[in-house]
Amino acid sequence: MRLYDYAASGNCYKVRLLLGLLGQPYERVPVDIFAGETLTGAFAALNPVRETPVLELESGAVVTQSNAVLSYLGEDTPSSPPASSSGRSCSSGCPSSRSA
Repeated sequence: MRLYDYAASGNCYKVRLLLGLLGQPYERVPVDIFAGETLTGAFAALNPVRETPVLELESGAVVTQSNAVLSYLGEDTPSSPPASSSGRSCSSGCPSSRSA
C-alpha cells in the first residue's frame, strides 16, 4: 500500500494513525499541497478531485477521502461495526452480515 498525504493534514493524520494501530505496512508519499503537487497530471490520475489522502492499493486501485479510507481499512477488523442491508453501519438491532 502507498499513502499519498500531507503531513499537517488532520484527515491524513487519522489515516496514518489507523494504519499504525492496525500494524499495516505502507509506503508514505509526502504531497506538498502548497507547492501545487496535487495540481499535477500524475496526481490527478490518482484522484481527479486533487485532494489528500489517497490510498493506493497493491492492485493499483485507489481509495480517496479520509473517511472512505478509514472504512476500507477497518473492514473485517474486530472493531468494525456490522453493516445493515443498506450498507450503513448501525449501533444495535441490525442483522449482522458476518456469520457467527
